[in-house]
Amino acid sequence: MIAPHLLDHLFVRPKERTKLRPIHLFGIAMLLAVLMAAGPSWRREPPPFTVDTAPLILALDLSRSMLVKDVQPSRLERAQQKARDILDTRQGARTGLLVYAGTAHLVLPLTDDPSVLDTYVTALEASVMPVPGKDSAAALRLAQRMLADEQTPGTMLFLTGGIEPAAVETFESFSREQRDQIAVLAVATAGGGAVPFENGRTGPARSTGWTGRRWSSWNVAPAPTLPASRWMTPTSSVSRGRSRAT
Repeated sequence: MIAPHLLDHLFVRPKERTKLRPIHLFGIAMLLAVLMAAGPSWRREPPPFTVDTAPLILALDLSRSMLVKDVQPSRLERAQQKARDILDTRQGARTGLLVYAGTAHLVLPLTDDPSVLDTYVTALEASVMPVPGKDSAAALRLAQRMLADEQTPGTMLFLTGGIEPAAVETFESFSREQRDQIAVLAVATAGGGAVPFENGRTGPARSTGWTGRRWSSWNVAPAPTLPASRWMTPTSSVSRGRSRAT
């Protein structure tokens, strides 16, 4: 015999369905409010080995020597064409733009929108520069600051008729000590041409800075073959913004 007071504990009865009470709804609402306030977001990270994110700084020479027509239609217009060609191959990669003559100026910080860069590259003229002359070392220092916070080593591509002798030591020192790469696209011929000054006169201009054994250039017009150096980078590397080659 089973004691009557134990029978209730021996029967298995179906569990009652838990009712959703107002306190439960309030708790769910509070949880959702906290999540919304925290602002979490989810996005797919690009695979690090399939997307090239190395930054590139385009340093465009806007000194009056770029108005020489030894390269048709002019050094500046040819440099602008080459810059647009490079931007076309860097879809999704980050590129910045600076200009220089006697002083160096930031035009656009690093961006992955080539259409914005193309607009500025096309519109730039030598007449916008406030100080005449050419200070390539100042442009190099500005490009270095633009890349200072980047985790990936970048490339500084100078589109110019030549690097002046006064800047050679700065370029050489940077090349030895810094992780970022310098590349130069020489938009000039060995013979040079006449610089049109604002007063209507002209003066001689030649592609300077290419005589040392450690200098090299990319020539976009026929010119003597120059010795290769550690500053010489294949076009494909700069177009994709790769880091320094060893």
